[in-house]
Amino acid sequence: MSDELTTSALDLLRTHGPLDIDELAHRLSEQGYGSEDSLVDELDLLDDTDIPSLRDGRFVDLASLVEGRVFTHRLSATEIASDLVSGDDFDAVLVVPTDPDSAVSLVFPDEERDVDPRLAAAAQWLSDAVLMLPEGALTGRDPGDLVGVTVSGGRLTFLPEVEVTAELPALRAAVTEVLEDEAVVALEDVVWQLMADDPAAFAQASLPITELVDVSGLDRSGNLVAEAGFDFDGFARESSLQLYADQLGISVEAAAAAALLVALVDALERDDPEAEGHIFAVPEHFDVLADQELAHRVAREVLDHQGFRPEAAVAAADLLLRNGSRRVTAFAHWFAGFALETAGRVDDAEQRYEKAISSDGSFGPALIALAGIVSDRGEAVRGLSLLARTEGGGIDTDLYDLLVRFQPAERTDLGRNQPCWCGSGRKYKVCHLRSGDYSLAERAEWLYEKAIGQTRRGWRVDRLLDLAEIRAAHWEPGYTSVLSAMADATVLDVMMAEDGVFDEFVEHRGHLLPEEEAQLAAGWSGARRSLFEVESGDGARAVLREIRTDERVEVRDPRERIGGAAGTVVAARPLVVGDEHVLLGGFEPVEPEDSAAVAAVVNRGDADAEAVVEMLTVRFASFDG
Repeated sequence: MSDELTTSALDLLRTHGPLDIDELAHRLSEQGYGSEDSLVDELDLLDDTDIPSLRDGRFVDLASLVEGRVFTHRLSATEIASDLVSGDDFDAVLVVPTDPDSAVSLVFPDEERDVDPRLAAAAQWLSDAVLMLPEGALTGRDPGDLVGVTVSGGRLTFLPEVEVTAELPALRAAVTEVLEDEAVVALEDVVWQLMADDPAAFAQASLPITELVDVSGLDRSGNLVAEAGFDFDGFARESSLQLYADQLGISVEAAAAAALLVALVDALERDDPEAEGHIFAVPEHFDVLADQELAHRVAREVLDHQGFRPEAAVAAADLLLRNGSRRVTAFAHWFAGFALETAGRVDDAEQRYEKAISSDGSFGPALIALAGIVSDRGEAVRGLSLLARTEGGGIDTDLYDLLVRFQPAERTDLGRNQPCWCGSGRKYKVCHLRSGDYSLAERAEWLYEKAIGQTRRGWRVDRLLDLAEIRAAHWEPGYTSVLSAMADATVLDVMMAEDGVFDEFVEHRGHLLPEEEAQLAAGWSGARRSLFEVESGDGARAVLREIRTDERVEVRDPRERIGGAAGTVVAARPLVVGDEHVLLGGFEPVEPEDSAAVAAVVNRGDADAEAVVEMLTVRFASFDG
């Protein structure tokens, strides 16, 4: 969901109060953000970090909801001694900040323990959030005295003295009702719902909310409440694991295996010999990794978490081979290969992939990775053969379409055992039968597509996503646009050139390329993007004048995108192929009024990828909602 759409949704909630999903989608649609159905789908994917929701499902702007509310808290001796006030009674209003000019600040000890020595000293009793008062602010107060907070003008204000003037709203009944259907409930969720249902709730000072809970026969841990005897520690572990699973989009069992693998890699980095026994206490916990659908998600999580240290990942894979069951053999070898390939050690990775498919001949991640390597070598037939062994035959992969496109047609004028037509002296069946006879122009297109594959390997996918989000900023709101932008020719070409991915591809995989392609790649290194004026063109060919140098170049575009009247300004990066210049990547029209600003970014020798994508996307702004 775009920041602009989120802002508009929150504005509507401030104006109209809590709204259900259909009401909010209707009002957003009226403001031009798309159809109600598409907005409902998008809102349905949100979590509470984007736009919070109440227990009844309505979306809410919490800052508006808590405005003017008052909550109290009874001081303890440790709070008075440290001038730190626990936030357990105030959780419902801690969604707003304190006034930056106030001497009272809201701090989160787990994140800000170094802010003040008092936080470290009081670590044993502190809650998740704490009001930190000036030293001596509570001098003279007695345990049991009431203090409070209120929200005024969107700021949290500390009340050093309060007097109870109202009955506590029906909190106990509301909590008890929720616990009839759920094992545990967060107090602030119940409080927010009470405030949404009753504008008068907590409008005046009442007794502390935890006080009522603590004498009601219920158990409480921080802001969580449950029936007596509830295992809060176990619940915390399960909740953390479920949250982790949701973040990764995998099952809880798979998330547990991923967490163990992360812990194993971390232990290897710390040289902790005792961790191995603990992590492999139940080897079957790793068996879920045999599921091919999980492989990339788990591997990416491990590599992202460890900051990418391939040696530790490979060592972890070897321990998994030694201590895990046979079910995870293919995954372990593939995981080692994935780490090695991401680090550019392609030959070592290939050996691991071969071992993976020796263990499980249908292990898709290894087959696809191997197909990518043989594709770089120009072996389309073998690549397709490897993909054919995967579930579905690999037809849903970009690599499949590429290999089919360059699959050689067998020559009928040569027998398989006759000398190859190329003069190498080898038999046709072991020479060009599998690699084909491609023109230089065809090899150039294949080479470019091979290099694009580097943008989707390892951590680079995250970088591609970042650039795609910039590109899609003025498109139809929604993740579909971002996915489309990840395949956008301009985004990919900027990542290849300005982000240096093409040079990395050549460094890591150049030795795999056929000789002619390796020579092409060497010539493309350092090719710069520039602004050109179209002097003449017919779609497939054009004469362009480079504005920066005033030099003219005749270019060919295999995609036949060159059109428009003479004088049209475009941003492009022609590549030399033999005796011609070819447009294989992005070809971006530039509005006349934007040309100077675009040139200032594009013509820099150290042009920043984000800035280039943003400038080449500005033309869409005039069509933006």
